Amino acid sequence: MVYRLFVLSALTATLTAVSAQPFCEREPSRYDVEIHFDLDSVGPPGSRGVALRLPGTLNGRRATFTLDTGASTSVISPQLVDRYCLRLLDDSVSLEGMDTVTVCRAVADSLTVGLLTLRRVPFLVASAATGDEAYDRYLDHLQLVVGRTLLEVLGRTTVDFGTHLITAPRRPKKKQKRTRRSNLAVVDNMLTVTANDSLPLIPDFGATHSALDHTYYNNNTADVEAASRADTVSYVGIGGIVTAVEYALSDFPLRIDRKTAILPTMTVHTTAGYESRLGMDFFSRLRRVVFDLRRWRLSIVPK
Repeated sequence: MVYRLFVLSALTATLTAVSAQPFCEREPSRYDVEIHFDLDSVGPPGSRGVALRLPGTLNGRRATFTLDTGASTSVISPQLVDRYCLRLLDDSVSLEGMDTVTVCRAVADSLTVGLLTLRRVPFLVASAATGDEAYDRYLDHLQLVVGRTLLEVLGRTTVDFGTHLITAPRRPKKKQKRTRRSNLAVVDNMLTVTANDSLPLIPDFGATHSALDHTYYNNNTADVEAASRADTVSYVGIGGIVTAVEYALSDFPLRIDRKTAILPTMTVHTTAGYESRLGMDFFSRLRRVVFDLRRWRLSIVPK
């Protein structure tokens, strides 16, 4: 059995009670943003999974966050809400991860990573625990997750995997119109990049492994089955455990913004319920990646 780790797939903003919507604000600074990060091993031995971890503070208390660019929101486990003194809101939200679960919302007064401080940061309160120790021992990094909010407030974000630094200008520029080189969009509430001219993928730091969805499999069944054999895989994340059948393609080329990188293994899902995504097995092999949400462009620099 193979294990893959995901944080969540999407946020379905269905409120069962109405309250004021929290709004995340970036604290002004005289300095450009610099955030140090670590790449921590996650998952069972031999799985080669890594997560991008950010040391910082939450409401003034030391914390370590997992950055998940594939998550449309930030997440905190119920066990940490009181420790970090978050304010619970009187409503609930449907959250789609491994399964759809109903969770409540909370707000942190401050979140600091590196030279960046955010105010009034919204979180969903959700647990990744499955009740099965065989899985739960590998899920500690899902207790405190920062979603793509970080990219949105920074505007143009450079993630350098050589120096382990995230950088951004101190004053983000205004959003510009899409151009022919724009390859980013928000589709069904998920940030999506177009690779290989017509292949939509979620750039997902919260996923340990990259994957193509069942549409790719249905359109290329003969080639996929000729190049690989089926395997049974367990996916673990917020919402529980899902078992699926998948194939693995070797040396899969990915062209993004005129640059090409080769992914040694690309998973192909055979059933619906999984979006195509680029995980940390792809991004951690790069020298740099730039998320430019002002020009709606993602660019890569291979090693």
